Amino acid sequence: MIRLVIIDDEELARSRVRRLASAHADLLVVGEGSCGITGEEVIREHTPDLIILDIDMPGLDGFELIRSDFPRMPVVIFSTAYPNYALSAFEVDAVDYLLKPYNQNRFDQALSKARAALAGRPLPSANHNFLSRLEVIQRGILHQVALDRVTHVEAFGNYLKLHTSSGFFVHRMALSKLEVQLDPTRYLRVHRSFIINTSFVDSISYQTKGEYSILLSNGIRLISGRKYQRNIVHHTKVHI
Repeated sequence: MIRLVIIDDEELARSRVRRLASAHADLLVVGEGSCGITGEEVIREHTPDLIILDIDMPGLDGFELIRSDFPRMPVVIFSTAYPNYALSAFEVDAVDYLLKPYNQNRFDQALSKARAALAGRPLPSANHNFLSRLEVIQRGILHQVALDRVTHVEAFGNYLKLHTSSGFFVHRMALSKLEVQLDPTRYLRVHRSFIINTSFVDSISYQTKGEYSILLSNGIRLISGRKYQRNIVHHTKVHI
């Protein structure tokens, strides 16, 4: 059963989500919030698997809400009347962005992505030709960087550092854009700023409050983000 919380400052919008959700036997609405502040309280009380979240709300908007320090971060689907927030929504790892008004079919598509995220599977996509290399220009020289040589990818601003055993390459690209082009059986998002190549993992050990210490074969140690605990547990089959 997927435990759902709906957060929207419009009762009509919450009612519509309840109606669309009722078509799915595995979806249970466990709580609702009429603004960001009450939404945060409901999430802490019910620890849902999934939230369907409005963005433009009084007091605490949707983006501010998901930056709260929750013990377990639910999967997020944004639901809003404003298309201009879409890029920001995916940058904070929402699985989908529903633009109001949406119908049952569009809701079902978003829910399918949420189920995939909850199961730790790659999101539904027609393209399974995963990226194997990147063309990177560094100091005027074009490099063909094979991604199987990359131990981990680090985000900083609008750029990435592609770390290899012999150094790193800098490439202008968002980490979220790269993530969806990588083979999810080999590359694992463990932090808002890191993707690791699991081929180079020596050990993963649980630290505290949903964080893991990840030791790579080159001696680099990374600490995962709490939000990505589910990814690590599913991939490694580690249970707390």
